[in-house]
Amino acid sequence: MKDYDTLVSIIVPVYGTEAYLSACIESICNQTYKNLQIILVDDQSPDRCPQICDKYAEKDERIIVIHQNNKGVSGARNTGMMYAIGNYTMFVDSDDELFPKAVEILLQDINEYDADIVWAPQRTIDKNTIRTNNSVEGEYKVFRGNSSLLCSLEGKANTNAVWGKIFRTEFIKGISFEEGKNINEDGFFMFQCYVKNPVLIQHNIMLYKYNNRINSCSRQSFSDKYYSMIYFCNRKKEIIADMYPQ
Repeated sequence: MKDYDTLVSIIVPVYGTEAYLSACIESICNQTYKNLQIILVDDQSPDRCPQICDKYAEKDERIIVIHQNNKGVSGARNTGMMYAIGNYTMFVDSDDELFPKAVEILLQDINEYDADIVWAPQRTIDKNTIRTNNSVEGEYKVFRGNSSLLCSLEGKANTNAVWGKIFRTEFIKGISFEEGKNINEDGFFMFQCYVKNPVLIQHNIMLYKYNNRINSCSRQSFSDKYYSMIYFCNRKKEIIADMYPQ
């Protein structure tokens, strides 16, 4: 699919990923689908990331760079959403990469199924290991009503990350990331999507390269990570109790 009238906004929060950032940006710029708005949010990164962002913006007019005081990944993504003008929105972490046809395939899926969200599994790259999932390659699953919410609460598949997915921008209006919480924040964002009972498609095709770094936010200390998990579990419980008192 190459309907270049449809604009896709890709939001990249940038902090402390100098060794990975160029590969990330290039993987987005080199997508087979070209009508992109690429939003790089420099969250006061202490390394050369700000200069790398500016360098790529000079070379590609689709890129806009926002330099802001540090707000954490949640604040950076929220800033990106304020600038996003595309019909569809994607999130890419600045130490990860998209496969070349990622946008084209996800956009085709979301239009074919008239979906609100499409997700594809990631290929996880550890230091010396590549891990993939065990689903059937090319398989589609369709979630309607509250089935995506139930799947999320059961912790199945890659339901709780915002990367590896495309969203209908109109569908996620009014949903934001909770600033000050930078671990499990994307799981709560996705939860807020699922309670809206989206039409969600799972397409088992590898489109997202996830670099599993030891010092990434998701690998923080016990207290940081698990207190945040407890906080968001309580938030989910409150919402579920209100929506489904039975």
